[in-house]
Amino acid sequence: MTRPARSADTMPPSAAQLEDVLDAVRRDGGRVTRQRRLVIEIFFDQARWVTAAELVELVRPRWAGVNESTAYRILELLESLGHARHTHLGHGPAYWHRAGGDGHPLFCDRCGVVLSMPRAWLEPAVDRARDELGFEVDLDHFAWSGSCAACR
Repeated sequence: MTRPARSADTMPPSAAQLEDVLDAVRRDGGRVTRQRRLVIEIFFDQARWVTAAELVELVRPRWAGVNESTAYRILELLESLGHARHTHLGHGPAYWHRAGGDGHPLFCDRCGVVLSMPRAWLEPAVDRARDELGFEVDLDHFAWSGSCAACR
């Protein structure tokens, strides 16, 4: 199986949006070091879901000292501030993506492509689970897996 190649949420953030994220880090009491900024910039440039290990490989040509634990800490910080989210695609590591958009990830078990399904399609089921069962569904934690049209 290959890694996820693309996502429907492919528009890179503007410079102003990136500065908003860095300002949120500062307001939370975090420092925006050159290295932290670099990791955040490269993460936000990605149009696909990435693992922390993949993020490290993308950053390493510009900062040889980056390691996976640093990437995880930054990703977790971004998630706590509402600027990133993670999901599990199949049985492997967590994958991360910029927050925003209204898509729910669909993961092809065969080729690794990640598609995005509108969350509005899921709202009736989510509402019914809450109203009838008292259960609050967390759509962000797991992607749905199956086979894409090309692999079927």
